Amino acid sequence: MKGMNIEVLDDVELIQAQIIGLIIKNEREKKDITAIKIAKDLGISRQYISEIERGNRKISYAVIDKIFEYLNVKFEYKYNKKVLDEFYSFLKYYYLNNMEKAKQKLQKIIKSAYRYTFDYPTIILSEYILSRLNHNTYELSLNFIKYVKKELYTSFLYFKAHEYYIDRKYSKSLECIEQAVKYIRHLHASIQFIAIIYYLKALVLDDICDYVASIKYNEKAIKEFMKDYSLQNVLYSMLHQAIAYANLGLFKEAMKIYNEILEKSSMIQDKKIMKMVKYNVCTCLFLNGKYNEILKFFNKHMINDKEPYMGEEYLSFNEDIKIILSKVYYELGDKKRSLSYFKRIKVENIEDQFMKNFIDIHRYRLEDDLKSYEKALHKCFNEISEKDIIHTKIFILKHLMKYYEDIKDYEKAFTYAKMIFEITEQMKK
Repeated sequence: MKGMNIEVLDDVELIQAQIIGLIIKNEREKKDITAIKIAKDLGISRQYISEIERGNRKISYAVIDKIFEYLNVKFEYKYNKKVLDEFYSFLKYYYLNNMEKAKQKLQKIIKSAYRYTFDYPTIILSEYILSRLNHNTYELSLNFIKYVKKELYTSFLYFKAHEYYIDRKYSKSLECIEQAVKYIRHLHASIQFIAIIYYLKALVLDDICDYVASIKYNEKAIKEFMKDYSLQNVLYSMLHQAIAYANLGLFKEAMKIYNEILEKSSMIQDKKIMKMVKYNVCTCLFLNGKYNEILKFFNKHMINDKEPYMGEEYLSFNEDIKIILSKVYYELGDKKRSLSYFKRIKVENIEDQFMKNFIDIHRYRLEDDLKSYEKALHKCFNEISEKDIIHTKIFILKHLMKYYEDIKDYEKAFTYAKMIFEITEQMKK
């Protein structure tokens, strides 16, 4: 990222010269023509061709036109707003994880009649991203950022930030986001795009457990999306805001938002977000030990849902629901139903390591194997990473505290109670 600065990107003349240079270089290499041959055939120096390809502003456009004619390229010295509009539409679908429509938008840009204009970088970028999406990789490059007109600078930064986010390189992701946010002030970026950048920042902050800041940036994203009357996007930002509240242990605030999302999502019949909310409500109540409330919620909102509850695309979440229900019925004294749900769990579909560990904990509890239960609790607690939700730590600590209370080892029970208190106080700060 070093060496890139906003001032250079504000130099329109330089950018246009670099776009022209990029087209000439790419077309020359595509046709397997050397710069020396062009120079010889057109009667110009090899050094002058190099200057053109590097994007030097002090060049003759009469010579440029000769080179384009030589390469059989019909270049038009103009921009077309439609190309950029289509690119922002792609970003919207990409943000919503609607990859089919996102790819369609990229294909439309690539097939447009505006390739040999100043929109060339947008088209090349679209080809590049499409090839990555088709190969299911998030790797994106900023290697030719200097050729891009300033409206696309934030797009490059966004995709690089998203790549770092996927790779869990959070500090680098935040660095790209900060540059994007700074650069937005220099142009009239679309409301959707500004909101998407805020939303990505909220996700990164959530992953590094800075839940207070995550709530703040989700709020910013919501405000921007509301300006554009984009209810679907508002609901997704609200969902992650509620998750952040739940991670802080502020379950009342989280449940208030969850209920609001359920009400609004039914208006637009967004089944995907409704399923995500149902799952998060169950996990929110589960980590808070609200077993009666989980059963009430399940009977009201999920009792008529057939397995898999979360659909085929969320198989891991389906198993989590079954684990939760098995635990709920056990805690409420219905061991028969608890075993029924436990036997239906497909461990191979579970992705989350914490839930895998919790299956062993719950199994030993169902089997009344207290020694193995104690070992499994300690194993689970020791394997909780710094990136895990803080409340999962408290959840396991509560189980350890209760276990030692049950076997009347009050000294150890007090030790874990103290740990819970210290983490809770730290969260408040």
